[in-house]
Amino acid sequence: MPQKKHVRPTDRSYRDFFHNAPIGIFITTPGGRFLDANPDLARMLGYKTPEELMDSVTDIGAQLYADPEVRNRVKHLLLKHGEVLNFECRIVRRDGTVFWVSYCVRAVRDDEGRILHFQGFLIDISERKRAEEALSESENRYRHITENMRDIVTETDAGGIILYTSPSHRTLLGDSPEEVIGRSSFDRIHPEDRGRVAAEYMDGIRTKRDRDAEYRYRHADGHYVWLRSSGRTFYDASGNLTGIIINSHDITERKRAEEELRESEERYRSIYENAIEGIYQSTPEGRYISVNPAMARLCGYASPEEMVATVTDIETQYYADSEDRRRYKRLLDEQGKIDHFEYPVRRKDGSTLWVSANARTVCNANGDIVHYEGRVQDITERKQMETERAFRNALLSAQQEASIDGILAVDSKGKIILHNKRFTEIWKVPPDVVATQSDELLLQSVRQWLVDPEAFLEKVKYLYDHQQESSRDEIPLNDGRIIERYSSPLMGADNQYFGRVWFFRDITERKRAEQELRESERQLATLMSNLPGMAYRCQNDPNWTMVFISDGAQALTGYPAADLLENRTVSYSDLVHPEDREAIWSHVQSSLERRQPFVLNYRLQRATGEERWVWEQGRGVFDAQDRLLYLEGLVLDVTDRKQAEEALRESETRYSTFISSTSDFVFLKDDRFRHIVANKALADFYGRPPEEVIGLSDFDLMPEEAARSCRASDREAVIMGSVVSTEEAVGERVFETTKFHVPLQSGKTGVGGFIRDITERKRAVEERRELEEQLRRAEKMEALGLLAGGVAHDLNNILGVMVGYSELLAEKLPEGSPTRRHADNILQASIRGAAIIQDLLTLARRGVSVSDVVDLGGIISDYLGTQEFKELRDHHPQVAFTAELTDGLLNIKGSPIHLVKTVMNLVSNAFESIAGRGKVALRTENRYLDQPIRGYDDVQEGDYVVLTVSDTGGGISAEDLGKIFEPFYTKKVMGRSGTGLGLAVVWGTVKDHSGYIDVQSTEGEGSTFTLYFPVTREKSDRDDSAVSPVSCQGGGESILVVDDVKEQRELAISMLERLGYQVEAVTGGEAAVAFLRSRKVDLVVLDMIMDPGIDGMETYRRILEIHPRQKAILASGYSETDRVRQTLEMGAGAFVQKPYILEKIGLAVRTELDRK
Repeated sequence: MPQKKHVRPTDRSYRDFFHNAPIGIFITTPGGRFLDANPDLARMLGYKTPEELMDSVTDIGAQLYADPEVRNRVKHLLLKHGEVLNFECRIVRRDGTVFWVSYCVRAVRDDEGRILHFQGFLIDISERKRAEEALSESENRYRHITENMRDIVTETDAGGIILYTSPSHRTLLGDSPEEVIGRSSFDRIHPEDRGRVAAEYMDGIRTKRDRDAEYRYRHADGHYVWLRSSGRTFYDASGNLTGIIINSHDITERKRAEEELRESEERYRSIYENAIEGIYQSTPEGRYISVNPAMARLCGYASPEEMVATVTDIETQYYADSEDRRRYKRLLDEQGKIDHFEYPVRRKDGSTLWVSANARTVCNANGDIVHYEGRVQDITERKQMETERAFRNALLSAQQEASIDGILAVDSKGKIILHNKRFTEIWKVPPDVVATQSDELLLQSVRQWLVDPEAFLEKVKYLYDHQQESSRDEIPLNDGRIIERYSSPLMGADNQYFGRVWFFRDITERKRAEQELRESERQLATLMSNLPGMAYRCQNDPNWTMVFISDGAQALTGYPAADLLENRTVSYSDLVHPEDREAIWSHVQSSLERRQPFVLNYRLQRATGEERWVWEQGRGVFDAQDRLLYLEGLVLDVTDRKQAEEALRESETRYSTFISSTSDFVFLKDDRFRHIVANKALADFYGRPPEEVIGLSDFDLMPEEAARSCRASDREAVIMGSVVSTEEAVGERVFETTKFHVPLQSGKTGVGGFIRDITERKRAVEERRELEEQLRRAEKMEALGLLAGGVAHDLNNILGVMVGYSELLAEKLPEGSPTRRHADNILQASIRGAAIIQDLLTLARRGVSVSDVVDLGGIISDYLGTQEFKELRDHHPQVAFTAELTDGLLNIKGSPIHLVKTVMNLVSNAFESIAGRGKVALRTENRYLDQPIRGYDDVQEGDYVVLTVSDTGGGISAEDLGKIFEPFYTKKVMGRSGTGLGLAVVWGTVKDHSGYIDVQSTEGEGSTFTLYFPVTREKSDRDDSAVSPVSCQGGGESILVVDDVKEQRELAISMLERLGYQVEAVTGGEAAVAFLRSRKVDLVVLDMIMDPGIDGMETYRRILEIHPRQKAILASGYSETDRVRQTLEMGAGAFVQKPYILEKIGLAVRTELDRK
């Protein structure tokens, strides 16, 4: 960047002038940077200091000039002439605003002629520019006023020859301006007035003062009118008269009134009393001396006396503006008289009016002012007219700018003298081009938009060369627009050519509309020929005489269109069903009277005699005098629609019946959510007749909270425009609501819906869910049970061998022998293991027989007397135990063994849940449930024996509560009793007995197990007394042992041989059948479950085919199963549960052999 070089004037006074001058002074480089500037220039350009200006503006042409090219032109002039004077241009301030300046600048050169810098000064001429624009606008405004005012404005030369007269000349005097221009303005003045007027005219020229004259002037038709004319002379700079402007207005009526007034004055009063103008005398101090009646009336007083007495200070009570009084008094004191002094005055009622006053001073002999006297004329109406005229002029000016046409006026020398904003918009002319006022530059600027610039310019040149011609054409632009151009010459009154005015209008949309109209007319013609119905134009007579009819007539009526025109073959009225003709005529005539279209539905008989329904819409066509010309309209065959409407009515009836009959709630609401349809079910729910529900909202029918919820879902259905489904609980009932938006005939949107009571369905679903949960739980238990059962089966076979052989071994050893004690320990341990196996089998729920009639209270009493229970209590001495056994406890059907096991497990778990002090309570009762109980397990209604075991132990967490009945699940400490099967056995036993179980537990407080067993009314057929021993010894009878497990076969053989039987053994059912085909035995010991091969039931069935009376006992590691029971029904004698015990198997064999 070049270093700034500040040129510092050496002269002190010059420096003071430089800094304090009220104009902008500057020094710049030829490259466009400031070298120096004074404060006024900085302020003018919007900067705080000259330094800030010089730092900020680094390119004067780009930053300061509104039109950057202007600086280049200035530089060119400086290089050429050395200075530029009074150059005007637009400058941009720092804030972006633009203003006009005038500046003078010269180039400063060194001794060799090289330019050092430019220096000059700059003046803000914005106000002058605005004044010039205002002057131009005023000139146009006054021209428009002149051309449109009612008074006549005339310009004459010194000899009275008319040079110009306004258009109002025709209105007031009957002939056009052209007819009187060039004639003497005195020719048509009444001879009696001509000399006086001429004298006034010449006196005005001599004195150079305005003159008024009133005189009679001959109208073009010969009669005279009174004119009041005011003349003003105009002179050039040398004092030579250039013309006289005369303003004339018709005062004929006023003169007539004055004449009548004079006649009246002569008959009744003096001129003073009857003057139509206000006449007054007043003191210089501001009081009235006298006023005439007209003056009093003008100011709103009843009489002159009242006004004189009331108005004591003219300045404040009469003048609306006190300044007018002071000015009036000053002029009178200075001039002695005033004419046409106009000002507003205040009337008695406070209203204002405008007056024009002529007044003079009346002095005494010494020249002292005695009083003022004058006359006042009401000019309020004239003032209003002037205001209206000013408004109209402003309106005309605004119309020019608001015109849709672009307007351009060019004088005869090619200078632009007028344009409006629309012109620059149409041609996209840059402001700087318009500012040059050069038509040539303007033409070059618009070339870029023209499709054919040469043709455009050629037409412009032609019109400039042929000054008298006007022209109208259309110009296509390359951006797709079409511009209509109209041009006419600007001619003076003497046919002098001043230039040419151009009007440009963008007709692109109009041309497009015309094209669309043509296309529309073509389509309409096509449409008319293809209409499904019949378009017509006819007369308004009883025959409906057709003057136009479309080709669709034949399809509609069966007659060609030509047959219906002018009733050539048949009239249209003949085709209308006779029953419909009178109604059609009446309706059409009524519609025509109201000037309204008519719509009809009636029957038409086709040429074939077929009857069809038609729909017609038409209207009357009237002329400008409101006389009916013809009817026109369209007729459509709506037979199918009529049939569809009938079907729709039937459908509506069906749907209405359905809606009113359904138990679901059905509704439809309007856009304000008020019911417009409500079926009987919904009305019954609200406890109202259906008709009372109509018009009510939800807020009128239900609690506010429920209504708000309904309203929210209503809005959602309308806004989303989709189906909204919700479930809402109202009290104990549950409702399913489906809502959807419904377009209404009004164009608005309502909401419809269905509401269904799904309480029972929800309850059923919930019950199903709970049943599925129970099934899932049962299936889980069943799966675990099957696993446990499979393990138990294998373990049972192993333990059976251990029990049997330890029992046989102990019998062969002497009492007190250490070996005998070891054998007994093995036997007892094996028996305990067998008991665990039984738990597993119970868990598997295989072979549990619940057919015995059982007294649960007796089973519990027996258990509470066992050594095992005593040891349990001894092990928990701080736990208090109570038992409440109800007398008369009802019987149940069950398995005593499993029930004892269940009681033992519950009581044992209760004791072991308590660490330290606590309580365990056992209670039984008979209970009848009249309704289901919902808890851990759902208990159905009925008679039950209820067993409850509760404790005050640590309780069961919610997390563990769902797992406590699962096999092998235990929370007991390692090393203490517990296999994780106890509660699983309880669960299995309860389910085998068709019972239910409920558990209530709170951590830290304890648990309560409640078991429900269905009661039976059967009596026990067992003898509660002890059974006497039966001899188990055999007598050499033959026995066949059938078992798939080798160890079980050998154990059975050993036990039975020891008891004195002849024993054979086979490995499976097929082998047993084969053995017995050739041999006989007294008894078969048959295992029920054998794998592989057939099971015990199938084996026994086949044996009976060979030996129908064959005796047998059954054996299995499981309790009785259905197949065991079916085999016993086939004839088998007894069932022995493994593991084998000598006494049990011996007793069963002996009993069966002895059975007859």
